[in-house]
Amino acid sequence: MKKKLFNLVKQKYSCAVEQEFLVLSIAQGLWDYEELFIQKYLTTPAKVLVIGCGAGRECIPLQKKGFEVFGIDFIPEIITKARQLSDNIKYLVMDAVSLGFKAESFDAVLMLSQFLSLIPTKSDRLQTLKEVRRVLVPNGILILSTHSRYKTQQERKKWLIIDSWRKFIKILFPFLPVLEPGDKWVVAISGFLLSPGKVLLHLYTPEELISELKETGFSLLEYKNSIEILDQINLPHRREKDPYIFYAARKEDY
Repeated sequence: MKKKLFNLVKQKYSCAVEQEFLVLSIAQGLWDYEELFIQKYLTTPAKVLVIGCGAGRECIPLQKKGFEVFGIDFIPEIITKARQLSDNIKYLVMDAVSLGFKAESFDAVLMLSQFLSLIPTKSDRLQTLKEVRRVLVPNGILILSTHSRYKTQQERKKWLIIDSWRKFIKILFPFLPVLEPGDKWVVAISGFLLSPGKVLLHLYTPEELISELKETGFSLLEYKNSIEILDQINLPHRREKDPYIFYAARKEDY
């Protein structure tokens, strides 16, 4: 089942329309809130790994700021396009669940564009976070973004019912393949562009992700939504109402 879910993601991003979107997104560069959040925690010189780099939307502006940048993606065609668009960045075909780097290779790791949510199973998401911790130097920084599961009160009620039902079914029929809490099937993964097929997307709650960060050896530094970052305010009671939430965490010593 895990392999099937992984292949669905691979097929989706192998579509020409998705790759075209990733190339076009380079012109956008870092969004204002991404740039503000990154500059708060990263300073040059630093060696940075961008996981799920696509065609280089995040990598190129980071390299221009003076960072030594590595970008990885598991779609070979995407990496080929990225290399064609910038030869000053080290792009590699690699799976985030099993990073092919030595321990303590990077000062910082970025997983933006809600990348973690596209890893189909909880076990692989946890393994990815463990791998990130392994390749970070002591006190290294992880910055990532996720979708918000509870954007509205209606969404909150809906998910509480769905997730409770899934847990109940799992208890009654443990042999059945039941979606994990927060999982949903989606067709659109690039906003306005649609490609054939659907993939499993995991919608996090802050409590869930903070727990997973702690479990995998990270200490949370901060989490805010994009509006809080842009306006430099602190509105925890409204944090989940924004579609995107950003987290900064530091590698802890075991």
